[in-house]
Amino acid sequence: MGKSKGGIAKGGKGQCPEAYQRMNFLYQAAVLMTRTYMEEKQQQEKRHEESKMDGQEEKDAIGDKEEKVESLVSLGRFYTSTMKSIGRKQVLRISFDKAQSLPKM
Repeated sequence: MGKSKGGIAKGGKGQCPEAYQRMNFLYQAAVLMTRTYMEEKQQQEKRHEESKMDGQEEKDAIGDKEEKVESLVSLGRFYTSTMKSIGRKQVLRISFDKAQSLPKM
């Protein structure tokens, strides 16, 4: 095929905006899952501390909730790995700020 009119391929975000949008969505979802996990973990620790102070026994009913919270961690990891694979396939870069704040679990 012929050469483009400008002679230079457009670089940066104009190249594939859909991929950047997809990566941004996956980044936000991974951060949300991590935050939810951390908040839930802190609440569980707080409840555990309170139950020790009150002298009450810990219930096994919390087990189901812990499994759901653990599934958020794996979902966040999946979103992060998917975002990185999209970046590799499209040869796109992640901004330094986002790369540093990616959930490392």
